[in-house]
Amino acid sequence: MGDIDDWTITSAGNGTAEFGDDLDYELSLPYRVSHNRIIEATILAPDCKQRVTPDDSVVSITKDVTVTGGPLDDLNLLMDVNITKIQDSNIWEYSDVSNSGTIHMCVKVDLMHETIGSISFHETVMKIMVDMTSNFIVGVDTGEVDRNTEDTKAKTRFDIKSCHCDENAACISNVTIRQNGQLRVCLQPVSDEISVNRVVSFVMHQDGKPKMDAIADGNPNALTSISSKRDATVVATRMVSSFFEGVTTTDVDVTGDLYLGFKNRNLQEGRNLEEQVVGFHVGVQLEPTEVTFRELPKAIQGKGNAGLKAIYIVLPVLAFAVGISFFAWAYHSSRRPKLQKTYEWFVKSASENTEGDGVWA
Repeated sequence: MGDIDDWTITSAGNGTAEFGDDLDYELSLPYRVSHNRIIEATILAPDCKQRVTPDDSVVSITKDVTVTGGPLDDLNLLMDVNITKIQDSNIWEYSDVSNSGTIHMCVKVDLMHETIGSISFHETVMKIMVDMTSNFIVGVDTGEVDRNTEDTKAKTRFDIKSCHCDENAACISNVTIRQNGQLRVCLQPVSDEISVNRVVSFVMHQDGKPKMDAIADGNPNALTSISSKRDATVVATRMVSSFFEGVTTTDVDVTGDLYLGFKNRNLQEGRNLEEQVVGFHVGVQLEPTEVTFRELPKAIQGKGNAGLKAIYIVLPVLAFAVGISFFAWAYHSSRRPKLQKTYEWFVKSASENTEGDGVWA
């Protein structure tokens, strides 16, 4: 059944309400609950004490649990409302408008121990204004019950504040992060009596899919560090290349879980409050990667006219070699005196020019 101290129930949203003949359920409420716990859900009167009359079939509940792999699982309560019975129940309030009314009820969720019973619970009061003639929902109001819970073995009203922050652990806004830039997230309990004991997970999602576990099972990866600054726990990591692939860059969502505990152990209200698991979320806006264009270097470079002078030197030498070869062939082929004189003049002229500045006159 897991650690005796881990009995967390937290709300995960406002829920939904929709009525219609072809629907399997009309109401839903999302929660996050400790992994591998026995869950009991009950519909009560608005005072969260009295049972629903005439019986529990007025609103039936289906528990839809999704195992996340972390310390907290996702729970969705799906509620099917019996439209006929509810108008004669103690959770229906007629309005001044004909065939209209309000469903006013309390939804209680307990985490149960096999032998002890309820260890922790969460209560939500719902008010749904309905026009019965058209199945039209006029309005929905949900809220947690704020009342004494001394009869429970644990309280779960711990909360955490998460934000982008600077080097001094001060929250900052309008943050965009470039490729290989540093992401710094500060996690701070709302209550001064509570501290972050350890960060369990820090998962970075893109396009609805997990892409990098910066922290898994309490262990940071090679790019991630966990530190304390003032009253905050600071998680710092890098935005790696994989988040910037593709033609367009989409933003990143960070989700995670951490353990909270009392700073002063004397404030504990029973050993089951020693630690509580709380989830957090931070959005990350990415800065698009710029493509840099560079011109190719010139084929010949040098100081001043060094490159040009090199051309002037090479060309005469090549021409001289070709001329020597041609006239040597002609001389030995014909052995004519006139051609020999021309050959001797060419050799003498080429020699004089190459001994100079390397440029033909």
